[in-house]
Amino acid sequence: MPVFQPVLEGPPPIPQPQWIVASPHNHTSMSRTDLQQENDELRENLQLAQTHHKAQNMIIEGSHAQLAQVLSSDEFLEKMRHQADRWEAEAAQKTKNAETRASRKEAVARVEEEWMKIKEAHTANVHAWEADCKKLASEGIPKKEWPKKPTQPCKPQVPILDQVPEEADDKQDNINDEELD
Repeated sequence: MPVFQPVLEGPPPIPQPQWIVASPHNHTSMSRTDLQQENDELRENLQLAQTHHKAQNMIIEGSHAQLAQVLSSDEFLEKMRHQADRWEAEAAQKTKNAETRASRKEAVARVEEEWMKIKEAHTANVHAWEADCKKLASEGIPKKEWPKKPTQPCKPQVPILDQVPEEADDKQDNINDEELD
């Protein structure tokens, strides 16, 4: 069932009531005919106001009927289901991204811990080499026969996990509801 464009209605071309006649007057000095004439004017304006009120109620009822038709149409319901599915998928993706970031953080911490151990071992090797060099120097052995200084090993790399940009969650928070238009 297609969704139709809403029909916009304005008030009907009925003369507006003259509300000024409802303001209080001094009725003590009015004649009977003047009072009857004022009463007739008030009655006419009251009828105009009632006609306007009925017309507005009919416009509101028509709008509600159109809205009910739109909200119960198959296209609208399908769009709502699609939007709910998209929100669920985005929530699942956010959870997956958070897990990936957490596992990467753990991997970085493990690599840093390993790197600290490698640096400490290298420092110990350098101190042992320096002690050997001092011993060889005191024995009078030429420098060209001394052992080479230990080289610093390379820093271990963080294993490549599923790359998740840090801004991914921020972009997904801005949900476009253009499909409902």
